[in-house]
Amino acid sequence: MEIRADILKVEMVDWNNKILRSYWVICILIALIGLAGWPNIPFESHASFESHVKITLILQNSILLGIMILAEIIFRIKSRFQDYLIIAIGVGIASTIFSLTAKDVYGNQVVMIIPVVISILFFNYRKVLFAGCLMLFMYLALIIVLPSYQQSIPYQQMALVIGSILMCSFLACGIVRHGLDIMKTEERLILEEERLIRQKLSMGQLVRKDALTGLNNHRTFQDQLRHTLENNNSRMLPIHLAIMDIDNFKGVNDRYGHWAGDIVLRRMGLLIDGHANEDVFAARYGGEEFAVIFTRMESAIVREWIEMLYEGLAQTSFQEVSDLHITISVGCHRWQNGESKEELFERADQALYAAKHGGKNQVVWKE
Repeated sequence: MEIRADILKVEMVDWNNKILRSYWVICILIALIGLAGWPNIPFESHASFESHVKITLILQNSILLGIMILAEIIFRIKSRFQDYLIIAIGVGIASTIFSLTAKDVYGNQVVMIIPVVISILFFNYRKVLFAGCLMLFMYLALIIVLPSYQQSIPYQQMALVIGSILMCSFLACGIVRHGLDIMKTEERLILEEERLIRQKLSMGQLVRKDALTGLNNHRTFQDQLRHTLENNNSRMLPIHLAIMDIDNFKGVNDRYGHWAGDIVLRRMGLLIDGHANEDVFAARYGGEEFAVIFTRMESAIVREWIEMLYEGLAQTSFQEVSDLHITISVGCHRWQNGESKEELFERADQALYAAKHGGKNQVVWKE
């Protein structure tokens, strides 16, 4: 499967759920606005008060609630037309708000472009055009069936709304085109980067590096750890070993695909490498595990380094997995005089095990 298709598939996994939640937010806000407008109605005008209660508070909110119940049912139907049905629900919400809102409410026509804006999230030309055409059809139908609207609204304003729907549809198509171009460019850059990495590997230039993350590989880590301990036996400088594991990484691969998992590993590697220096040796130990050797750094400084890594991870965007909150568990141990390489690693690994089984997304030190 092509990389761009994988990206689109990953991005669309949870969009319908997010759109559904946004519909609920819109409906709740409309209900609250209607209730907030109650004190501003002149109670001496019985007709205005009765119209507000019957139309704005009861009829409009009842229809919106019915639409949302239908939306919840549709969301649970596994169909290849689900995306179009979700867009149609948005058209129904916009049409209800527009048709049952008082005509003297300034700017109520803005709701007519909401389905077009939402359709952009699907990054699909057909769905954008479907939203625009359906919204335009509904607006024209409302003009025909609502004589009061024809009498109270100038034709120039009607033409402006129609033009706005058309213009927003064309702009939405442009945004989709730009987004797809960016994905295509990223695909080309990744493929080119992979080609260059394979070239360098074949020439023996990156035999000590992990091809995916750019960090040192497992073999290099083992050599560095042995070299660090051998050179430190007589100097007794502080040495720490931290082993890090991405939490719930199997779920990322199972849910979004291995391509998305590779993106998470790549960005995690870049984040760790960005905090590395001559006293911090970082490596990909294997799979979703990373190892960091700290030399000439006291425990308090190592703690600060790990905290900065957590802060950087919290600010890192993982849009390819629908902005899933990626966390890590860390096990850390300070080398004690007489400890072998194997003992140092085993105690850091035990700390990692405690972090994973103690709730994850935390640092545990092995004393």
